[in-house]
Amino acid sequence: MIKNIYKTKLAALLCAAVLVLSGCMGPVHPEKMPADTNLGKPALEEYPDEEKYATETRLSFAGFGDNIIHEAVFTDAANRASIYASNTGVSSRYRFVDMYEGIADLISDADISYVNHETPIAGDSFGIKGYPDFNAPDEAGDTLVDLGFDIINMANNHMLDMGEAGLRETIRYWDNKSGDFVMIGGYTKSDYDQVRIIERKGVKIALLSYTTFVNDKHKNALSSGSEYLVPYANEATIRRQTALAHESGADVLIVDTAGRLHNKKNLMDELAKIDRVIGRELPDAARETLLVLDATTGQNAV
Repeated sequence: MIKNIYKTKLAALLCAAVLVLSGCMGPVHPEKMPADTNLGKPALEEYPDEEKYATETRLSFAGFGDNIIHEAVFTDAANRASIYASNTGVSSRYRFVDMYEGIADLISDADISYVNHETPIAGDSFGIKGYPDFNAPDEAGDTLVDLGFDIINMANNHMLDMGEAGLRETIRYWDNKSGDFVMIGGYTKSDYDQVRIIERKGVKIALLSYTTFVNDKHKNALSSGSEYLVPYANEATIRRQTALAHESGADVLIVDTAGRLHNKKNLMDELAKIDRVIGRELPDAARETLLVLDATTGQNAV
């Protein structure tokens, strides 16, 4: 999904655009969405008036998801690594990079590239696993950084697949990974309200990330005294963090709300709630909702 973002000259506003991104594991059928769902007024234009935007900054945005590492995916990556080693003498455990060949240029060419990585990276001690409880090897994350993704999200329904310890290790992996990217969605209670910021072409972009739920078997994985949390999309948090993003002086706010099966009314209602809350906090900001569909296994690819 490629979009253009235009920075407006309304200095009093936080956002030229609020993008609500939804990683989906199922098809989205507009005819099944609730009729009263209002997901914001358009902020992005496919064919803008060139004269109107002649003095404004344009950023291209590319969104991809869900990047979910099933057993078939990491098994294939191991086979590719073996073949590559035979041909080149360069050995590695997994080779994921070939799988992104068709979109690599889109990732690198975009001013801002985003991916919802829907698999913990908790380390080998947890076992490398596919469905239903995922854990990807480090090489899966390394590849996303090497490809040039600017924003990597980890808030989604699989974020607790490896329990509290797995969440801790996944956050540690991303925090210790060098590269020009920002991880969103993995927070401690102490840093949750520290709004992540990136800047491109002089445009300051604030990043917020929430999930609609975690899988039922893991919803109580965090202990009562845990320093970690699941960033659920509750109204008070959205309102507070939108205000913090505004105070940061950002020009654009990108809100990720990874979830699953957004053709379901209750989950679409949740997206509408987020849009309404942001709309109340930023009444003059243009808003647009983008649905980024699961393309890992070829289903629902966009």
